[in-house]
Amino acid sequence: MKKFVNILTIMRLGATFLIPWIWNRLSPLAIIIIVAAILLTDTFDGILARKYRVQSLFGALMDTVADKAFGIVIILIVSKYYPLCYWLFMGEIIISIINIMALSFGCVVNSHRIGKQKMWPLGISMIYALLLIFKPFKIAFINEPILNMLVIITLIFELLAIIDYLYMAIKDLKGMKIEFNYVLRPHEELMPILFDTDYYLANQNRPLRQLLFKSMKDI
Repeated sequence: MKKFVNILTIMRLGATFLIPWIWNRLSPLAIIIIVAAILLTDTFDGILARKYRVQSLFGALMDTVADKAFGIVIILIVSKYYPLCYWLFMGEIIISIINIMALSFGCVVNSHRIGKQKMWPLGISMIYALLLIFKPFKIAFINEPILNMLVIITLIFELLAIIDYLYMAIKDLKGMKIEFNYVLRPHEELMPILFDTDYYLANQNRPLRQLLFKSMKDI
């Protein structure tokens, strides 16, 4: 089951990067279905991992990468039609920069609740935008003012996520001795760290840098 869940997450990431390629090659309805399927797998892989207790650091990392990749790719595509969505792109980039900087300083960067909840308004906004772009169905309430409202709601969620991640990063950095002299752990140490469920559950609140890297002082 662990392999299946990880494969599901990797497939979501691969499907995300296929969206620009299929944009003018498949029917509008097929594209909408694929995007909706990507969003659903974001929910199902987490549910399956927790239900069957097959969580892993690898799965958590891939889930985060897949979420960010989907957000950035689909927003960039939709923004060509509705420029207001570029603000969503900026929000995702700011969140990514905060997380990367926090990780590099040794902070604990987990997917906070507001960060995961943000995916729902973002996904709904993007699906709605696709319906507005392609108009596969004649539905009266599919219009630009409603899309603008959904985008603004998503922007609020992004702003809350930015504040949350900044707060947690600053909290972790207080009193922390920042060190940059570290190297990646050898392969034989990385494998259980990345894929062992018990190890992940016991250490998921430790900084990622401590899990994947060794301080030069310890070598």
